[in-house]
Amino acid sequence: MAQRQTIIETWFAAVTAQFARIGIELDREYDFSSSAGGTAAPKYLQLVHARRLWHHAFERCPDPYLGLEVGRALPLQAMNILAVIIMHSGTLREALGYVARYHPLISNSGSFHLRSHGDGGVALEYEVTDCVIPMHPAQMDSVFAGAVTFLSRCMPAMAGHYSIELPGTRRHLATAYAGFLGGTVQLGAARGRMHFSRDVIDIPWAGADGQLLASAREMADRRLRSLGYADGLIDQVKAFVGSTGFARASLAQVADALGMSRRSLQRRLVEANVTYRELVEAARLEHALGLLRSSHLPHYRIAEMVGYSEPSTLSHLVKRHLNKSPRQIRDELQRSDPD
Repeated sequence: MAQRQTIIETWFAAVTAQFARIGIELDREYDFSSSAGGTAAPKYLQLVHARRLWHHAFERCPDPYLGLEVGRALPLQAMNILAVIIMHSGTLREALGYVARYHPLISNSGSFHLRSHGDGGVALEYEVTDCVIPMHPAQMDSVFAGAVTFLSRCMPAMAGHYSIELPGTRRHLATAYAGFLGGTVQLGAARGRMHFSRDVIDIPWAGADGQLLASAREMADRRLRSLGYADGLIDQVKAFVGSTGFARASLAQVADALGMSRRSLQRRLVEANVTYRELVEAARLEHALGLLRSSHLPHYRIAEMVGYSEPSTLSHLVKRHLNKSPRQIRDELQRSDPD
């Protein structure tokens, strides 16, 4: 199964709200302020959309501390159910373990991994998800600023007992970064990483409610299982659409290939908060972006390969989702490719 590439709408909406607060004007496609507060299952957006948001924001406001400012100001609601789980964890070690386990409920732009450290402490490492749109350094800064700010609110005693490594290239800004993040900061690291001292990781957290934690974890586990099921279905639909040439596969054909009725497939897509049309479009966009990055095929040929008879239709698809032309996207992707 392909690695899931989505981000929860509550986090996305909170980030765009912070951009608006700072004065960054974004396109209407990024306005999710009216979608919060519903009772339906959480909605997830495509990762390429979120990553492009950060590139757009930085173009409009090239502040080296943009990600830190946004991450530090994010509300608890941005973390959805993970916020409740962290707040009522018994210790910092326990909370970090839950971050690693349940972070996929929030975002798959990267994954956290908890490691034991030789000095008796623990390290929380961040592995960036490979995607056709590279992760902007400001986005990673926001992830770490948000995590550290939230953990510090839960446990003020951790101040001075942690250090942070980030892959930012402006190493002379390390002191200023430390002012935002509240700990020692090293820039130019291979990956993002937070190291917590053994002095604080097992101190009991005051006010933690074990019963509330158990209820929140039960709900989070159900959501993880549901997402895993939905992801498997979505991957199968997109794979079949791609294998049949994108334009030729109908919903009925896909349902038949998956051994279910058309109505059953529609119902399960509704449960996954996605439509068949959105999946076809996502499959086309992902394949087109991959070809723009890894090949020198002309745009008209890429359009044909994703089921469009006119190159302008591909241009409209890319422009609608990424606000740039295929030529601009190709130049950016090939410049960012380490190979």
